[in-house]
Amino acid sequence: AAARLRELMWEGAGLERDAAGLRRAAVGLAELAAAAPPGRCELDSMLLVASLVVRAAAARTESRGAHLRADFPSPAGCWRQPLVFENGRMLQPRPMAHSVST
Repeated sequence: AAARLRELMWEGAGLERDAAGLRRAAVGLAELAAAAPPGRCELDSMLLVASLVVRAAAARTESRGAHLRADFPSPAGCWRQPLVFENGRMLQPRPMAHSVST
């Protein structure tokens, strides 16, 4: 299961990604989660993190840093903030806290 998870993430949510690949990754992750034997805490954690990465990447309609969205090749200023998920649902992005230096 861990090898399949790595493969799904590399193919669908790797350095170059697009909406179709992210959808395939999300479906594959859901299938892996459904087939996983109960009580596999490490696998459950890996699946949770992978699914959040895929959801956040799908929500960000831009390219940023080393991650290229082939369907959105340019950065977009509106995404220069963290995404917050609660109970599997994306909340409105919250502005980053800025520290004040003295």
